[in-house]
Amino acid sequence: MDTSRKLESIANNLDDMSVTLEEIKEDVKATEAIDPAKLDQVQAQMERATDMIEEYIDPARPDK
Repeated sequence: MDTSRKLESIANNLDDMSVTLEEIKEDVKATEAIDPAKLDQVQAQMERATDMIEEYIDPARPDK
C-alpha cells in the first residue's frame, strides 16, 4: 500500500472515530461521567489531523 492510500485510510479511520466520539458524547450527557469539554478537545484534534492528512494527500483540495 502506498503512502497516500495509507494516509487516506488513517483519515477515514479518524472520521469514523469522530462519529463514535459523537455517540459517546451523547451518552456522557446523560450520565455526566466525563467532562464533555475534554471529549470536544479530542474530537477537534482528530478533525485537525484528518484535515492535515487530506491536505497532504491532495494539496489542491479546496478547504471545507
